[in-house]
Amino acid sequence: MRTRVAVCLTGYVRTFVVPEVHKSIEALRRSLHDAPLFAVVSNDYGDTFKGQAVPVNESALAAARTRVKTVEWRVVPHADQYVKLAYCAAMLEVHEQRVGAPLAWVVRVRPDGLYWPVPPGWVAALNRTTVYQSSNSGDVMWFVPRHAVAAMVMVGSGPCCGALPTRFFACGCDIVRTDVASATIARLGLVPTSNLGNRLDHPDKHQWTTTLSTKQHVFWPGTGKGVTAAHARHRPNATEARAYSLLDRKPWSAG
Repeated sequence: MRTRVAVCLTGYVRTFVVPEVHKSIEALRRSLHDAPLFAVVSNDYGDTFKGQAVPVNESALAAARTRVKTVEWRVVPHADQYVKLAYCAAMLEVHEQRVGAPLAWVVRVRPDGLYWPVPPGWVAALNRTTVYQSSNSGDVMWFVPRHAVAAMVMVGSGPCCGALPTRFFACGCDIVRTDVASATIARLGLVPTSNLGNRLDHPDKHQWTTTLSTKQHVFWPGTGKGVTAAHARHRPNATEARAYSLLDRKPWSAG
């Protein structure tokens, strides 16, 4: 019997227009038995240091959206990932009522992520009492049992995943960073975004980050540092990345 899966695409659309990004998201969706995909995104100038100082061009965004099959696309300004996940949870409930069948798993991914397709049978092998997080940076990809989505929303910005047992997996995925984000990470390393402030609320931080040089970028595929759009084609292949293999412990690079 086929495992019923849905995809929640949540986050800022920073690099969604990069062809490698939106094409990989569609390939991932198809690999999950042509899973229904629900997008809850932000496209404003209130992002953190991750690099969306201005909204992504709407024409470019519309063109990229045509390459990804979505059930619904909702724009929610200034919302964090847990607020977006709450919106997606409501969409999932409506979808289940409409099709008359419950989902088994929800795969949460980012609009600025680069993904390899999931191997056949991998999701069916997972334990439905456990939340699975990508190891390279904890929020790039989650496999969440359908019944645990509401609990994930309640966790909020606290440590994932509350009382839910968590396992990590080596993910065939990377974050595709903007030039500004790459420059900031190269300068400061990976630090909590709260330490840098929100650009909308702290214009001095915005002015500071825009002065950083983007000539040299850190390119560490498979870590939270991510890659730039220019390097998106240079990521390791799925075999080299040990994509979708379960890990016994949280690796140092997870965050």
